[in-house]
Amino acid sequence: MKAGEKEVTGALKGAGGDPAIDSARKAAARQFVNAAVGFMQKGRLDDADEQLRKALAENPADPLAHLNRAIIRARQSRRDDALASVDQAFRHGFRDLKLLDHDADFGAVRALPGYREVLTRHGLGS
Repeated sequence: MKAGEKEVTGALKGAGGDPAIDSARKAAARQFVNAAVGFMQKGRLDDADEQLRKALAENPADPLAHLNRAIIRARQSRRDDALASVDQAFRHGFRDLKLLDHDADFGAVRALPGYREVLTRHGLGS
């Protein structure tokens, strides 16, 4: 790394600085999420998880990245991690329960003991 490059890179990684940079990072995160979905459809969970890791590195508040990570964790029988990912999605503003109720891929998460408790904690349970 050249002199001064480290400082520039560090400045670009910080959120909330330049709206154009923030927008570009969110767009990059969405591309990683889209790639992850493609890998998930092919059953390549490790590759999907890597894409979601990259998405969350670009935009830690991306609720769709958290939801897709929950699906992967549920498929891997990592119940607590799956519920933690759902919790993060709700913390970052996801509220489309209709989508979650009808999404076949999300069924593994809906079936987890504790899923309803997460909804209730966010004022979404019935």
